Amino acid sequence: MMRAILALARREITRFFRQPHRVVGSLAQPLIFWVFLGSGFTSSFRLPGMEGVTYLEYFYPGVLLMLMLFSGIFSTITIIEDRNQGLLQGVLTAPVSRFSIVMGKVLGAMSIALMQGVVLLIAAPFMGLINDWSIALLVIMGMVLSSLGFTALGFLIAWRMESTVTTRSDPPHGPCPGKSTLLHGPCTPPFPVQI
Repeated sequence: MMRAILALARREITRFFRQPHRVVGSLAQPLIFWVFLGSGFTSSFRLPGMEGVTYLEYFYPGVLLMLMLFSGIFSTITIIEDRNQGLLQGVLTAPVSRFSIVMGKVLGAMSIALMQGVVLLIAAPFMGLINDWSIALLVIMGMVLSSLGFTALGFLIAWRMESTVTTRSDPPHGPCPGKSTLLHGPCTPPFPVQI
């Protein structure tokens, strides 16, 4: 069972790194979003009781969570592609449990999300955001749980989808519009709250 899980997870990771545009896009999008919005709103950001916090610091957890969310969305697209190419049917007929197949796909997509999150997390001490290793450990544990949740939810949604193409009636949020809309709310708001 473990061999099947690790084989599918390794396949997901290999597939990710064989698509350089996906690697660059998945890392560049949240970094650009964080730097441009963070530096743009820093001069107007004032929260009572948080005078020493810049908008880059305030927005960092939201960008980290957004990275986990969108990585979970786009990594589960491979389920639809595998089904359309016939690979998923071949895997389903193999003498392994369906649980192993699900865990392999989820573990692979979760690993991709965590690798991307760690890249953003490495930048945190240099920006003065995380100075204590115990806080970094808590952030990593939160990243593991959130990437597992987002990826498993994306897998659940993608399992029933036939195509990655959205129709005109779908909102323009990609192949998993409900997940994107529902879970974007808990992220750090892009504008300061007036109290």
